[in-house]
Amino acid sequence: MQRSLIFIFILQAFIARAQLTIGASSIVVANNGTTISTTTGINNTSDNANLSNVSLLLTGKGSLSTRTPLDLLELEVNGTGDYTMTGDWSVGSKLTFTKGQLITGGGRLLYSGSNELISNGNSYVNGPLFIKGKGSLTFPIGTATNYFPAQLTGVADADVNTELGLEIITSNPGFIPSGSIKEIFPDHFWELTISNGTFSGSTISLSNNLTGNFFNGIGSPSILEKDQTGKDTDLGASINNPYYSSTLKNSSTGKYYALAKSDIVNVTVHKLITPNDDGKNDVLVIEGIDNFKDNEVSILDRWGVPFKKWAPFTKYADDALSQQLDADFSKLAIGNYIVVVTYSEKGATKTIKQMISVLK
Repeated sequence: MQRSLIFIFILQAFIARAQLTIGASSIVVANNGTTISTTTGINNTSDNANLSNVSLLLTGKGSLSTRTPLDLLELEVNGTGDYTMTGDWSVGSKLTFTKGQLITGGGRLLYSGSNELISNGNSYVNGPLFIKGKGSLTFPIGTATNYFPAQLTGVADADVNTELGLEIITSNPGFIPSGSIKEIFPDHFWELTISNGTFSGSTISLSNNLTGNFFNGIGSPSILEKDQTGKDTDLGASINNPYYSSTLKNSSTGKYYALAKSDIVNVTVHKLITPNDDGKNDVLVIEGIDNFKDNEVSILDRWGVPFKKWAPFTKYADDALSQQLDADFSKLAIGNYIVVVTYSEKGATKTIKQMISVLK
């Protein structure tokens, strides 16, 4: 106990002249800086605290508060419960979610590291999360009870310094079915905040968690955008597990996003098969084909030789290989194939030809 108090005193004197309170902490001094592991949290009342070379590990439950903006090198959430954050916090290198929620409704959390954030259904941000970067940005966000992550893909180089924030809201911000949109998913929505820069737009992907019943039956998924003026735009969507990804880019003034169901049925062939029995892309997936019972599907190799022909094709349960008794996709060699889909819609015959790739 005496040794821990000495460590804490040294750290406080170094960082903030004893104005940084660290509850139930252990401190490890590393070559590249300091690691603080706390079971309760941190309260910063200093005007000049500097934690920019400090890695903070949250191992219990409690709160993080700061009177002035505070920078961290790394932050890991691996608690026995949840942590509540107030004030402005910035993580510059690594942000890791292992166990427990980080509740940011009373604060502001900004991540500017180069590593894509990866989380799970047990640990994520409940509240707004801001990310500064380009390319693919993953937002591990959710509510108090469930995990609903989102992605912005193809964020332009010009937007690299813009702070893009996403959070889950549970009240409908004004989406109303219209045109081909016949139903809005009612349980939760995504709110985008653009600050300290401009945004050119990107592909937006929204979690399909807990949406299975909503998308059963006739209809195709769509992502709806409501911009800052209140204008609604149908961005379209395709399945990209564990997300629905927009067909069109979201706009530079996009504010709210919803999952919806269109009465237009799209038949879409997934472009990848990886038959390694991991429950992801193990089989041929054709979205919407179950709405057209009069159909025919073939997989052809580069020479036009059929690997398999179905008449009709029924969508596989792609996470249950034991149910897939009519084709052994593991026998497909690595390479490109052509999938030919023919189906009848209202008396008219339609054909889709799609190149797919097989990887192992």
